[in-house]
Amino acid sequence: MPNPSPLAEYIAEKTSTGGDLNTGFVAFLASLEQISSVSPEVVTAIVQELDDQSNSLKMIASENYSSLAVQLATGNLLTDK
Repeated sequence: MPNPSPLAEYIAEKTSTGGDLNTGFVAFLASLEQISSVSPEVVTAIVQELDDQSNSLKMIASENYSSLAVQLATGNLLTDK
């Protein structure tokens, strides 16, 4: 049996515990799942970049960080670059 996707795991966890689904996170996971079906390397790069943005200090005055909602609205998870 293949491993369930992160999206399926998230939905299963939330429905089993009665928790509310974060629709932005569902959209994010669905986007990554779709991209992964074409290019898993791109998904790895996106996840690594988002991790770097969250955990590393970048001293670039002109760089702006957009919310997940803005990234999903523009259809680009790398909007911050």
